[in-house]
Amino acid sequence: MTVLVGILASDGAAVAADRQVTVGHVGLPTQKISPIGGDSLIASCGSLALGQKIRMVFETHHADLKTHSYAENLPAIEQAVRVVVTPTLQMAEKTKYVVPGAENNALACSLACIPFVDGLRLCHVDYDGSIYCLDENLPYVTAGSGKINADPFIRFIWDVFWPDPGHLPPLREAIFAAYWTVQMNIEYQSTGVGIGVDVWTVNRNGDGSYAAAETDRTRLEPSGMFIESMKQAMRAQRDLTFGHGEAAADTPPRL
Repeated sequence: MTVLVGILASDGAAVAADRQVTVGHVGLPTQKISPIGGDSLIASCGSLALGQKIRMVFETHHADLKTHSYAENLPAIEQAVRVVVTPTLQMAEKTKYVVPGAENNALACSLACIPFVDGLRLCHVDYDGSIYCLDENLPYVTAGSGKINADPFIRFIWDVFWPDPGHLPPLREAIFAAYWTVQMNIEYQSTGVGIGVDVWTVNRNGDGSYAAAETDRTRLEPSGMFIESMKQAMRAQRDLTFGHGEAAADTPPRL
């Protein structure tokens, strides 16, 4: 598995993932985020084979997706995704008693970032092929084996930096939040998560067009330094509030 993080920004969207794929019991590096047509992204976690098939669905329909609204495209794209997802799930159900864990090997979910006619959409493709779209009221999503750690962490930093309901951060801040969430998963050794962090974006240009791009490593380095600065600031606030631990603890009351 892995961890995927998608964040909707005021001027685009950011998608981040770790680089580890587990083959047997060995973790190997791979790229889990792929550009489509220069202005879209697709990222997948779970079954490699099924993830590749889902990516091919979006690649095949990319030109049509861009010429219609999100609402017009949703039923057709869901049907196309389920054409590849459903048989895999059905086969896993039949073989799970012969091949232990077969049902887990047949699961994949994806994040797709696509500029439709009515604007950029960051969409979550669930394990059963159903699709929902992020908006100002649901501006971020996580997926994969690291989700159990990623969800509470990104909610915490969201409440710290962007507490106003319906507020979307600028893309440069969304990159930071996505990077930190994946990096935290790696540091905490979440199951199946490791090796490093990739962050891709879809940027809205001045003329209204969009461009997909990988965030250069040099642009991610300040995020790492800012994370350490945040930790130091929190330690300083702790010391200011509670002291440095020199004072003895109060004696517990006698009952």
